Amino acid sequence: MRLISGLKRHYGTPALPPAKGPFQLVLWENACYLLPDARRQAVFDGLRKRVGLKPAAILKAKQDVLMALAIMGGMRPETRVFRWQEIARITMSQFEGDLDQILEWPYEKAKKALKQFPNIGDPGAEKILLFCGVRAGLPLEWNGCRVLTRGRVRAGAEELCCYVSFNPGGLARGASSQS
Repeated sequence: MRLISGLKRHYGTPALPPAKGPFQLVLWENACYLLPDARRQAVFDGLRKRVGLKPAAILKAKQDVLMALAIMGGMRPETRVFRWQEIARITMSQFEGDLDQILEWPYEKAKKALKQFPNIGDPGAEKILLFCGVRAGLPLEWNGCRVLTRGRVRAGAEELCCYVSFNPGGLARGASSQS
């Protein structure tokens, strides 16, 4: 727990994303590119207020409204709009408009389902499932795993993994992503 305490002292307690459920978390991950969380929050809040966070609402949204929000999200806004619409299309066609159903599936099947979405690979799918309270554990991208498992840091990494694995409820954002 020394590692956790030290990280909290240095960085503070990280805020959870405002997104709830897998659909919103996929949108959250696709809100911005290489911009601070405050900007991601602004884009996500704009989607919530101006469009709605339901797949059908995103598909029905006017292109100019989506584009204005996507421009706030950084470079390649046209690609971002396409991805938001693709997220909505996949949710409607593959999951009958309800991505929350994957939270009841076996972990590997749910992870595979999330990887169908733009910009969601193994680490992103694992993080989304962790935030939804489906599985405990520490989802790190490959470089994070590599760094934490080296020499002196390895014991700290194991401590950190144990900490997260016993507290997934504290991270859970729940279902009802389409509300």
